[in-house]
Amino acid sequence: MQRLIRTKSLPQARKFVKEFNEKYGTNFGIAPDKTVTDRLPKSDAKDKISKEGATATQKQLEGLLNFLKQLFPDLNTRIYTREKFEQLKRERNINPLAEAFIQGDTIVLPQDLKDVDVILEEHLHPLVTLLQKQRSEIFWRLHEEAKRLFPQLEKEINESYSQFPQSTRENELVTQALSRYFRQDLGRNKSRHNKFKEWAEKFIRMVKNLFQEDVLPSLKLHKNTRNRIIELNDLHSITSLADLTTVLNTEGISFNVKEGLNN
Repeated sequence: MQRLIRTKSLPQARKFVKEFNEKYGTNFGIAPDKTVTDRLPKSDAKDKISKEGATATQKQLEGLLNFLKQLFPDLNTRIYTREKFEQLKRERNINPLAEAFIQGDTIVLPQDLKDVDVILEEHLHPLVTLLQKQRSEIFWRLHEEAKRLFPQLEKEINESYSQFPQSTRENELVTQALSRYFRQDLGRNKSRHNKFKEWAEKFIRMVKNLFQEDVLPSLKLHKNTRNRIIELNDLHSITSLADLTTVLNTEGISFNVKEGLNN
């Protein structure tokens, strides 16, 4: 439904608007810059989703890596001891502070890594890079949304990536913001979203405007995972961070990210 409430008041008013939206509507299919909560003045600079809760057990990480392999079948993962990992960083001239890195189609992780966000970021980088190159209208929408919702994260990235080009910092902001959404969604949906058949029947009816018209019948099966392949051109230009997260965190689909890999 169209939201017409406007206010310039304090957090109490924003809380009312948020509760109103949750009761009477949904953000699916609505451009991020058109939601009421985004237009409201900010009384603080806190991120929408904090870094807290990003650690996981070994069993949880194994499950996550298995799921990500189905989601991004073009990516490989190699896990090394901390000593070997640090050696590889030196040999390959990787930033000494890097907690993980990707070269070609291989994501390299240390055995003792427990940070879910770092793992998600490395897997999401090729997808975000593809969006930046091939679907810039989606990328810039996600970037503007990330700037509004994650002001502290943007500040941290601008400081820690000050020696990198602006385009790299923009890519990093979208990637890290998306990884936090992804992680939060994983926490709320332990069994993840419906498998593809149920998702195709119910989820698509709810947010079908996230995809180009009649895309479902034409989705191909990935030769390795037998999952349905989602191409960037399948996504609608109004896709938001939450929308994309819901699609990513759905079992039974795979993304083709070959062209987003840095070879």
